[in-house]
Amino acid sequence: MKKALKITGLAAGVLILIISLAIAWFQLKPLPTYDVVDSGLKVEVTPERVHTGALISANLCAVCHMADDGTLSGRQIEDVDGLGKIYSANITQHKVYGIGHYTDGELFYLFRTGVKRDGHLVLPMMFSSLQMSDEDLFSLIAFLRSDDPAVQPSENIIPRYKQTFLSKMLFNLAFKPLPWSGTPVVAPDKNDRIAYGAYLVKGRHMCYECHSGSFETNDPINPENSARYLGGGTEFLDIRTGEVITIPNITPDPEHGIGDYSLEEFITAVKYGKNNEGRMLRFPMMPFAGVDSSDITAIYQYLQTVPQLGPPTEAANM
Repeated sequence: MKKALKITGLAAGVLILIISLAIAWFQLKPLPTYDVVDSGLKVEVTPERVHTGALISANLCAVCHMADDGTLSGRQIEDVDGLGKIYSANITQHKVYGIGHYTDGELFYLFRTGVKRDGHLVLPMMFSSLQMSDEDLFSLIAFLRSDDPAVQPSENIIPRYKQTFLSKMLFNLAFKPLPWSGTPVVAPDKNDRIAYGAYLVKGRHMCYECHSGSFETNDPINPENSARYLGGGTEFLDIRTGEVITIPNITPDPEHGIGDYSLEEFITAVKYGKNNEGRMLRFPMMPFAGVDSSDITAIYQYLQTVPQLGPPTEAANM
């Protein structure tokens, strides 16, 4: 018995030592860096691109990066699943505190892969896309270079992200850049309504990211392989209130999804933030009045083709 207890105690001691060494290693190890590709891209800023980029920014950037003064100068985000106190970045044109020192090529690479110009990886909840067309990314860059008040230089200094042991471990072991091929990405012809609607859902507006099962199980390479693709269940932190919201199902299920929405009701929901029962939609779903109704129609037509899914949890009604 004494021998067995001695062996057990020795094994426990070795295990504690291994865990302690692992914690120390991750705490002291610098975060990994990755190659950065700057193609020398120079985006022409046109009114059409700025308009499209503003819509993309309102959908994908403003929710987290919009400060109280109306600029995209960053803000505090509540503790996220043990990753620590997180702040969204200042993405105004300020050359020190914002992204004014980025070249167009570096921004393009960041949006494709999630790798910053210093080689470090941004947090995985930051938008990065393999599905968005080159032209739409050019539009987003054009907007960020425009004279829009939201992107004018702001001296808002964002505190440095203080990482936890868990976040350091994940950045070293789990979080990786999206693959870079450099191959041009072209949106489908608008006349192919289903294909174009699929592109809007997976590419330009990235609806699947929030409306699938969870951020952790989303597949940015093949979005349809995401758990509960468009079936809802993702938990989203309302950075204004700290409340956790479950994102709803937008498959054509008539009871738990949008199967009981007419096209007109769906357009009203997207453009004006009001569901088919007359209630206002909840954050982070914002009214997108600037989105063209023909694009919303294409999204609606595509959503009618995806498999119906029931509820994973008690999701907020759309």
